[in-house]
Amino acid sequence: MAEGGLTSVDLDAARVDGFLTQWRDRRQLSLSAPRGFTLALDYLQRVGATPRPPVPAGSVPELQMEFTSFLREARGLAEGTVRWYRYVAELFLADPGRGCQGLDVRGLSGADVNAFVLAQRDRRGTGSLNNLVTALRALLDFFYVRGYTPVSLAATAPATMGWRTQRVASDLTAAQVAQLLTACDRDTSSGRRDFAILTVLARLGLRAGEAAGLCLADVDWPAGLITVHGKGHRCDQLPLPVDVGQAIADYCQRGRPRVACRSLFLHTRAPHGTLSPSAISYVVVRACQRADLPPVHAHRLRHAAATAMRREGAPLIEISQVLRHAHAATTLGYARDDLDALATIARPWPAGAS
Repeated sequence: MAEGGLTSVDLDAARVDGFLTQWRDRRQLSLSAPRGFTLALDYLQRVGATPRPPVPAGSVPELQMEFTSFLREARGLAEGTVRWYRYVAELFLADPGRGCQGLDVRGLSGADVNAFVLAQRDRRGTGSLNNLVTALRALLDFFYVRGYTPVSLAATAPATMGWRTQRVASDLTAAQVAQLLTACDRDTSSGRRDFAILTVLARLGLRAGEAAGLCLADVDWPAGLITVHGKGHRCDQLPLPVDVGQAIADYCQRGRPRVACRSLFLHTRAPHGTLSPSAISYVVVRACQRADLPPVHAHRLRHAAATAMRREGAPLIEISQVLRHAHAATTLGYARDDLDALATIARPWPAGAS
């Protein structure tokens, strides 16, 4: 844009496509680059920095906007989830294999849904494909609720490999978690911040997005409580352990930049903005590198917290409350790899059997 003398008013999807086409042969762009530009352009349009394209009646963009409003207002989904669901809707509606460019949704069939998922299967890993199918089912439910299809086609989306059928990944041991914490240089501002983040993740079992969403006002020092804003707009209060409070206080007093931003964890370099969930997870990756451990992400510390509670004899209902699971079946996953506990309820092998 600088080379061409363009301003934000000139930025649109066509110019982004032209840029990608020009640079794809000159530099190696990752497979996620087009999606990243799409999200950036969508953000600039929403804040008014770039004009929105005109929306003709009955077009795919109009359907996408209606779907986005449905997700925010009827489903109450978080903004990051809304963006992902909309991206999947764009893929599905623009699928050239169906030959209708997304307009004739009333003619959709289960074969169309299956063909789309199978086409995506070879391009994605298990987790990404699971998330895609979840978003696709939400789109198909939307079509039915709004009367675009006579029946809901959500059930026609083929089932993918579910994490509940797999063993829980090997968790970090208590000694390894201690290594991560010890690897933080608490004589520096970044070290105090990383130590506070790791302590919050390991002791409270927070997700990366929940840690990124913490604000200064969420810590109630007199009451010894911390408010966590979780998935589905849930808001829960957890007891603030002494070591977690000390780590946060040390960071706030001697490491956190003095800026107007009220988020708890900030970037150490200017501009001192809020850390994203991916940045929170990268803090864990860097700590693993410093501690000479295999790299893991933030969610593994959540698993480690649950495993530690289970090994101390905490019942699953208490673990579920700490991790703020909406369904008990989610917490049951942490019992599948406890072979010693499972052995106590296994029926004995029949005597004399060969």
